[in-house]
Amino acid sequence: MLFKSKMIYDADQIINKTLFAKVPVQIKRVPEDSAKSVFNVFAGQRVGKVYSWLDIKPGVRSKLYWMMYDDNNKPYFVEHDEGRFNLEDLKEQGAVSVKEQIEAERRKNLSLEEKIFQAVKIGGIGLAVVLIAKSFIERK
Repeated sequence: MLFKSKMIYDADQIINKTLFAKVPVQIKRVPEDSAKSVFNVFAGQRVGKVYSWLDIKPGVRSKLYWMMYDDNNKPYFVEHDEGRFNLEDLKEQGAVSVKEQIEAERRKNLSLEEKIFQAVKIGGIGLAVVLIAKSFIERK
C-alpha cells in the first residue's frame, strides 16, 4: 500500500494512471537505488503513465519503483516516495483508495435489514434538517 498521507492506494490502482510530480523527481533507466539519474522532472510536471511497478528487492531497491515508457518506447523508472506525487490527479483519473475499496465491499455485504436501516437513518436525518431549516426560516 502506498501514499500514506490522506489516501492510501494499492500499487495496482496506479497502473495506467499518469503521475504528476509534487516535488522534483529523478528519472532512472535502471530500477536500482545505485543507478544514476538521467533526467529530472520538476514539480507540477507530468512524470509519466505507469505501466507497471517493481517491489522492494533487498540490496537492489529499498523502495517500490514505478515503470513507465518514454516516447521511444524505452522503459524508465521512478522511485516511489510519500509526498512525491499529486494524489488529487490520481483520484480524478479513477484511482480508488484502500479505504474506499473496503467501504464499498462493506456496503455490498450489508444484509437487507442493514440496508433498510441505513436508508431510514439517512431519510430521518434529511427530514430533521428540513424541519429545522423550516422553523428557522419561519422565525425570521
